Amino acid sequence: MQTISSHNSIRIGNLVLYAYWWLGLPLVLFLFTWFRPEIGIPFGILSIWAIWKASASSCHFESIAIHRSTLLWIAIISFIWIFCSGIGGFFYQLPWDHAFRNALFYELVNNPFPVIKQDAAGNNLLLCYYHAFWILPALISKLTGSILIGNIAQLLYAWIGMMIVALIVFSIIGKAKVWIIILMFAFCGWEYINDLLVSGWCGITDFLFHEKDLASEYMSAPSWRILTCYNYNQGIAVWMVLPILYINRHNVAYLVIPFCCLAYFAPFPTIGIVPFIIVTILKNWRNAISINNIIGICLCILIAVYFMANKHGNTPHLIFGNLTSVSHYAWLMIVFIICSYGVFMPFIWQRIKRNRLFWGMMLWSLIVPMFVLTDNDYNMGIRASIPFMCYFTIVVLKEASAMNWRTLRGKYFAIVLAIGVLSNIPTMLLVLKGETGCIIKGRPFAAIWLERDLFDKNKNECYDNFISENESLYTRYFIINTNKEHNPSNN
Repeated sequence: MQTISSHNSIRIGNLVLYAYWWLGLPLVLFLFTWFRPEIGIPFGILSIWAIWKASASSCHFESIAIHRSTLLWIAIISFIWIFCSGIGGFFYQLPWDHAFRNALFYELVNNPFPVIKQDAAGNNLLLCYYHAFWILPALISKLTGSILIGNIAQLLYAWIGMMIVALIVFSIIGKAKVWIIILMFAFCGWEYINDLLVSGWCGITDFLFHEKDLASEYMSAPSWRILTCYNYNQGIAVWMVLPILYINRHNVAYLVIPFCCLAYFAPFPTIGIVPFIIVTILKNWRNAISINNIIGICLCILIAVYFMANKHGNTPHLIFGNLTSVSHYAWLMIVFIICSYGVFMPFIWQRIKRNRLFWGMMLWSLIVPMFVLTDNDYNMGIRASIPFMCYFTIVVLKEASAMNWRTLRGKYFAIVLAIGVLSNIPTMLLVLKGETGCIIKGRPFAAIWLERDLFDKNKNECYDNFISENESLYTRYFIINTNKEHNPSNN
């Protein structure tokens, strides 16, 4: 990546290009390999043109000076963070989320696209999930005939994405310092205090010893700890797309393509920004009528057709009633708002008090969790808040970069940040403990207990999240080749 000029200045325009193709390549592959040729080929070619045109016509971030040593340190810190998160299975993986992701990757590598199998009764089973993060590493693994190469590709793909995000954050803040990225990774709300207020000391115990990843039962303000140890397939993409959408809010002719790429990576987080995309387009509807946006809308429709094949949670409903009462939810929300956002508000107030986008996104991130897809699935609500938490974190980082830490206000701000950072420590310690245990006992670092059983309803507790059993619009008219199905027992 030749991003440094002779004056040690990062060419942020190039970063926009890299970001678009980091996001866009999986979508192109998806169109070519999961849709019938008369649909996938023309739209695959159109997507290449649209991504290229959008990246070339995008508003660019401000160029920012950065020392080579700083860039090297950012590369090292980002790689260590990604490596220790377990991506690729070279470091201890938290056993639940990573197990499903490893099983998904296994199926993508070992089966033709699209992945279709048959159950004992001869019914077709379709792998239907947002697998954008893994499709490129899976293709590399297929071409090389090595799952190890595919796992390395996952690690490098995540690392490159993290580097692009870090440099974009530098350009937004206007300062390139190593401590800013360290704070970005470590930043977190007061999740300890949240659990203490809601569940008492039992909540603290749960947080310390049971790999707790959510600040609240129904709501979430996900830090980078969450987005890399649990949801790296969604989080990195959100942090890359949101700044692109923000700087292009007045360049609406190219607004849909980055949104479209995000929809394939992370459909639930896109819910967190849908209203604001619609409002922005409606306000500038004349400029929004463009070939690029029309192609983007068509691609969004194709992605939606594929995801609609998954019938899990296709009847969203309010959580009030069987799940919780209005009063209990209100109490949880009040505590969550104070601990996740409120404690930082006094320090960023001047930056946000008249920012309608900030308050609108915050309100929307609190409304969406009131709806669930099924009584046992809160994914839509807790993932839809990722875009706002990205926005909120960047605002906090901007304030921190301008803060005089020697003043009384600066010292108070440091204490508030430090209390939040402490909420990240238990997961880090659990990962290190697990790594040590694997080394001592000779166990694999990767969580592979579900690797061959993703299609097994009896062994996969989240079967409906990944597998579609029913005929759908996608399987009727759009799928590339329905003759590729095979019995899972053959694996």
